[in-house]
Amino acid sequence: MNVATIRKYSAFLPPAISYTLAYRFNILMWSTRALFVFLATAWMWLSVYSGRSGGGYDVSSIFTYVVVAAMIGDFVAEDDQDTMAEDIVGGRLSAYLTQPISYFWRHSVMMIPVRGLVLLLIPLKLLVFLALFPNVPTSFPSNPGQWALFVLSVILATCMFVAIDFLNGAFAFWFHRAYGIRWLVTILWALCSGAYLPIGLLPGWIHAMILLTPFPYLIYAPIAQLVGPESATTRLLLVGAQIIWLVVLYLAVRKVWSVGIKRYEAVGA
Repeated sequence: MNVATIRKYSAFLPPAISYTLAYRFNILMWSTRALFVFLATAWMWLSVYSGRSGGGYDVSSIFTYVVVAAMIGDFVAEDDQDTMAEDIVGGRLSAYLTQPISYFWRHSVMMIPVRGLVLLLIPLKLLVFLALFPNVPTSFPSNPGQWALFVLSVILATCMFVAIDFLNGAFAFWFHRAYGIRWLVTILWALCSGAYLPIGLLPGWIHAMILLTPFPYLIYAPIAQLVGPESATTRLLLVGAQIIWLVVLYLAVRKVWSVGIKRYEAVGA
């Protein structure tokens, strides 16, 4: 992507920022919901691991896992599939098809301000978590290499989710708004991403099946760079799998768009 292309798509940032700030209360409510989910998850795992260990985790590492999941979950999994589905069904997609832009890249850029606001809220969320659980130990690594891999893995996971979100919204080309299918995909990624439990704690055959999907590389792979029983080799393999899935998902986006756009139709008033 050259400088001219970057400049072209950066023109979408000002309206995206205005839209985000206009609905900042929604983001606050989503963050509040995430806080309650974190509390329920943290208390559950602290109860399970109180005085015991298992699956390569103890009370400090499982709490660290839950904290990191809460930190990056909203950032990685910020979706805009509803807007895309409504653009397709409502005929608003036509306005973008007449412009010299890629709808996919526009879709990606429009979510940058939301993710930026979520990122700004992370220190506040961390302070709240530490205030609620002042005596629970954490086990963050001191190795800067692990932190570098964590940051890289979060970036890859976010790019993967943008592609998954786009593909989810594209179901509206074939099904009217596709609420059922899109909700099913949302449930699958929530259950299989490692957002609520390390997938290594699942039975072996389930663990192996989930690793064949892109979902565990959204949350579990980044967190595994910081905490858990995975070896250094396994952590690198997780990042490698993210890169492979990112290429696959981007190719899927191109294919689905080229096929779906042929089915698109809009009727003017």
